[in-house]
Amino acid sequence: MKLFEDSIKNIDLSDPKFENTSKVHDWRNYVPEEWRKDWDRFTLRERTVIAVMAETQACNELWD
Repeated sequence: MKLFEDSIKNIDLSDPKFENTSKVHDWRNYVPEEWRKDWDRFTLRERTVIAVMAETQACNELWD
């Protein structure tokens, strides 16, 4: 669990502020709209898994 905690330590899972998504390397870009709408219904564990997967994708973005 430590690995997951490190990758999302700066993410507020209770209120990710999807309306403030930035363009580059932002994990929120990788959360489907449907999940954003249901965010409050997810458990902390589910939110953590989603955030870790999305953060991994965001960190792997390649920009010119």
